[in-house]
Amino acid sequence: MGKKIDKNDPCPCCSGKKYEFCCLGRDRESIQAVKIDGCFTDIDGNIVEMKITSLDSIPTHNKNGLHPSASSKEMVDVVIDEIHKILVAEEVGMLADLVNRAVDHMNIIPAFTYRQIGEVMEQSRRFTGLTMQVFCLAGNDPIELITARFP
Repeated sequence: MGKKIDKNDPCPCCSGKKYEFCCLGRDRESIQAVKIDGCFTDIDGNIVEMKITSLDSIPTHNKNGLHPSASSKEMVDVVIDEIHKILVAEEVGMLADLVNRAVDHMNIIPAFTYRQIGEVMEQSRRFTGLTMQVFCLAGNDPIELITARFP
């Protein structure tokens, strides 16, 4: 567990306010990690560096895979099935990391953006998403799963 937060410390939600005047009265589950200068803080105030990828960029692929003859929609569906398998094993992940791992594993050159995958995942009953950046399987709370990973 992280250090105890004093009421005069900066709030771990990165609002810029003192903890006393921000999240002091809130329960731990309602304090979410917030991006500030390329970093996030967990609910204990620990800085967590996370790479944020533009949702409008195309996933990179480094294995010289071939572009399948499938349409963009068919490719998205297949990649989402692969992401589902990853989340069954790992419970939670950043959208860009999940997509990149699925694309690399499938050895394809993508014909879609992260945003297209994220939008389909947000509309699907199979996943729960947080600001189209963090996803987990439906019925779980992505923030709870992320914070459970921090000692």
